[in-house]
Amino acid sequence: MKEHINILDLCETGTRELGPGNRYVIWVQGCPFNCNGCITPEGIPITENNLVEINQIISAICEHEKISGITISGGEPFMQASKLVKILSAVKSIRPELNVVVFTGFRLKELDWTEAIELLQLIDVFIDGKYIEKLNDNKGLRGSSNQQVNYLSGRMKEHKHYFEERERSIEVHVYNHQQTILAFQINLYLFKRNTMSRAIKITTINQAEEHIDRQQRQLRNLESQLHNVEAEARHEAMRIAEKKANELRREMNYQIQGLDQDMAETERNHRSAMKRQADEFYQNLNQLQDWTENMIGYLENRVNESFEKQQKQIDDVRQSVNRLYQKEADEKKRAELMVKDLRILINTVNEKTNHNK
Repeated sequence: MKEHINILDLCETGTRELGPGNRYVIWVQGCPFNCNGCITPEGIPITENNLVEINQIISAICEHEKISGITISGGEPFMQASKLVKILSAVKSIRPELNVVVFTGFRLKELDWTEAIELLQLIDVFIDGKYIEKLNDNKGLRGSSNQQVNYLSGRMKEHKHYFEERERSIEVHVYNHQQTILAFQINLYLFKRNTMSRAIKITTINQAEEHIDRQQRQLRNLESQLHNVEAEARHEAMRIAEKKANELRREMNYQIQGLDQDMAETERNHRSAMKRQADEFYQNLNQLQDWTENMIGYLENRVNESFEKQQKQIDDVRQSVNRLYQKEADEKKRAELMVKDLRILINTVNEKTNHNK
């Protein structure tokens, strides 16, 4: 039987923002910690999301010649430790040069069960501890300053500045102008993926109210994060356009100053060449602006979709609460009828008793 691992997403093309070099990334599904302000709230629910064959992931990693390491995050990786042990053991037997970085909410001393110990033996850098939003100092790969970077194998100690001190940067992946991955270490991971609906089981009114509050907080956090993405994207697009425009202006001025005024034909040729370059630049600029507008439109659609899904979940919970209230009222009414019937019965018995006397 083929064995599967439950994942949130994969970055198979590679990223340079989740560890040194170009890295294959696995985000597992399910986390017990539910940290406030979590950068991947979609990975928290402990539910089936995307089941991927373990052998498929092993083959993809081993055949990817341009990666230098593997990063595993989530969700909580150690909830699927046995599956990750099988993946990493197989990969390291074929490509031992690949290093491994793992993010977890557990502390190192808490990982004392067999599968966790086996997984630790395959890890080079281990970043542990729950995320605390108010301690996010935007440094290195730690989410917040309470988290610890542990160099388990000693293979990557030369990258200490990368893991602990370097400024975070942005990496944008675009696929077919439709699927976009934004991966950057400024409090946000946003992935283009299929989102599975979550089954909500409400047993008490307090649980219902807590779930509504939690969903509303996550919705506000998502809206804030998407606003930051839009601002970052606009700023980066304008910076690139302005840089290219300045470079082209400098080049044009340099070439114009070097023209020989006595050679009219040469001047015409130079001006023609400059015009073609300018046309190409403005064409590239228009393409860049179109891409920016498409990305902004995509982000707006995402936040609208997320808002509608969150609102639907809130409405479902409210309906569950109303049903609970109705059930409670019906039970109260039945109890009152039973008390009334009991009183009638008692009175009847008393009347018969008095009559017999």
